[in-house]
Amino acid sequence: MKPAMEKKDTRRHPRIPYTIVFDLYANRESLHSRGKACIVNLSEKGAGLESEVPLQKGQPVFFRLNVPVDVEAEVVHSKVDGKRYRYGIRFKKINLFDRWRIRRFIRKHIK
Repeated sequence: MKPAMEKKDTRRHPRIPYTIVFDLYANRESLHSRGKACIVNLSEKGAGLESEVPLQKGQPVFFRLNVPVDVEAEVVHSKVDGKRYRYGIRFKKINLFDRWRIRRFIRKHIK
């Protein structure tokens, strides 16, 4: 019997394992957190996160990275595991300088 084949990572941007807990907000101006979330991996164009807050695909989310960069993102996929949700998010409306800062942060942690 052949060993199970490993799933090839087809992502365009390298991911780093990165764990940080942060507050999710409904919009940039909101002072009221919708709940906590935890980034489990990070790339220059998106992230994987876990939360107990239910989100819909395409829904905007807002948070601040400790890079520090304010980020607007949208949910691109989700998976439910009991009371926990796991999401893939794509960064939106991120300027070139902030993207460069995230890329620099990731490359520093890959080496």
